Amino acid sequence: MSAQEKPELRVWQFLDGLPGHEKQSDALVAALSSRAHLDVLRIDWPLERSVFFSNSTLRGTRPDLLIGAGHSIHFPLLRTKWKYGAKAVLLMKPTLPTFLFDLVLVPEHDRLMLKHNVFRIQGALARGSDAVPSASKGIILLGGPSRHFTWQPQMLVEEIDTILKRDRDISWTIANSRRTPEIFNQLVETRLQRQIVHWSDVNNDWLENELAESGSTWVTPDSISMVYEALTTKGRVGIFDMKPLRDGGKISSSMDKLVRDGRLGRSSSGSLLQQLETCEPLQENHRCARHIIDTWFKKSKSRDVNRTTT
Repeated sequence: MSAQEKPELRVWQFLDGLPGHEKQSDALVAALSSRAHLDVLRIDWPLERSVFFSNSTLRGTRPDLLIGAGHSIHFPLLRTKWKYGAKAVLLMKPTLPTFLFDLVLVPEHDRLMLKHNVFRIQGALARGSDAVPSASKGIILLGGPSRHFTWQPQMLVEEIDTILKRDRDISWTIANSRRTPEIFNQLVETRLQRQIVHWSDVNNDWLENELAESGSTWVTPDSISMVYEALTTKGRVGIFDMKPLRDGGKISSSMDKLVRDGRLGRSSSGSLLQQLETCEPLQENHRCARHIIDTWFKKSKSRDVNRTTT
């Protein structure tokens, strides 16, 4: 699509303060910006709740597209849709009836019934990277106890130790997340004599940049967002062998499919260099952006982004 053919869209992006949700909506906005000229308004909810609809800076403006993720975003997204007639896109399985939204982007593992306004995606959306990763750099990402997998600290530490000793030529970084128990952080640091990078000590772009540079990435499968974020890069990605809490669970089944498709390796199967060929990174955010533009805005003519309501 040439620059002359790109539509001009005013996008209102609702943010609930959760980094995972914000990363997904940012990924979609970034992909949309490659297909349209965007005027983006970021709205922190509920911080701006009391002034949002009465804010003088919003009077006379009319959004074309509304984007949001998170349960607390449902009602402001719908209220804005009804007030301005904009298209509302929700990036999750909704707790409200699906038909209320114009488009719902739902991970395949959520097993939501396919309807005209449901668009299935692989995992969580992420920006991705075209950077060529370094074969000598790797990262190990730690989640925490979840309802999907059995968290076995001793076994996991042993698997990490095996990776560190087997792939000595790789410079490894170990990073935790919000769900990683502090006692497990201490276990890794004392048993393996390795310093952990704590999620609270780095900026929002740190993980994205580290993944883009890492030729090998290992992730605990309980953290599906980190798994899919890693899969949007050009490095090889593997998951630790963790026992599902129940057979046929949606997350474990999703991980198994990725292994069968050759996108993920397993810690019990050796080095990622031996398990996986290099493969094209996932670009689900671009697939979603293409669907949105083609469905609603492909024939839009260029408009003044400062236009006012009539």
